[in-house]
Amino acid sequence: MPITFGNVLLLTGAGFTANFGGFLSREMWSWIFNNPKLNDAGQLKQKLRKKFDFEEIYSDVFDERSGLPDHEVQIFKEVVNEAYISIDNVIQSGWDSLPLHPSDVRRFLDRFSTSSNACFTLNQDMAMEKRFGWRPLVPHSMNYAGNWGDVSNTDLNSNTTKQLPNAEDLETFKTQVGSANYYIKLHGSLRWVNSDGGDSKVIGINKMNTITRIPLLNWYFELFQQAISAGNVKLIIIGYGFRDLHIN
Repeated sequence: MPITFGNVLLLTGAGFTANFGGFLSREMWSWIFNNPKLNDAGQLKQKLRKKFDFEEIYSDVFDERSGLPDHEVQIFKEVVNEAYISIDNVIQSGWDSLPLHPSDVRRFLDRFSTSSNACFTLNQDMAMEKRFGWRPLVPHSMNYAGNWGDVSNTDLNSNTTKQLPNAEDLETFKTQVGSANYYIKLHGSLRWVNSDGGDSKVIGINKMNTITRIPLLNWYFELFQQAISAGNVKLIIIGYGFRDLHIN
């Protein structure tokens, strides 16, 4: 069933959740550089000393295969995952200290969870799931149990991973999607894994290469193109720094 979007869309990036304590790219670099695990990864730490762009380093290590020893690559993978988990925890703990009352934030965001007005996000944290009960556009098997929007939800806060559909299962899911409120995580999400068990987060400077290899995320990008190209569309952008060529 084809998806029909409303004519008011929201796109959020790292600067959106930075309001709640999330990390920007430079802060991500600092968090990773200061992780004690890097004391056992001398070559990687030297790379970080010479280059301050976390996403460039990520692509050097995982896309360009920069010749680091296998144990340093594994350390980097662990440290990056820890950083994303830390982002999610910081956002949850800092939410209620905002000078802007959370109910005002909620009233604004509710405008994008009605009448098929969609929210596309480049963020991988689970703030919207935990705080507002938003459910990403995913097969039922990827949903978390319990009361969405409850920050104490043990399933949402666990280390449980959710496996993305393969190409065949995605085609089946597409036939089941009806009219709904759409929350679409263009770069994947914390604790999502590929159908082969690999990491599915879209990070680095070669993001489109990653997206095309993951059926669900490739479909998301097609939906994004469809939604913003429909004509007479208003796109509200919060916290996106215009550094991703595929989004631009």
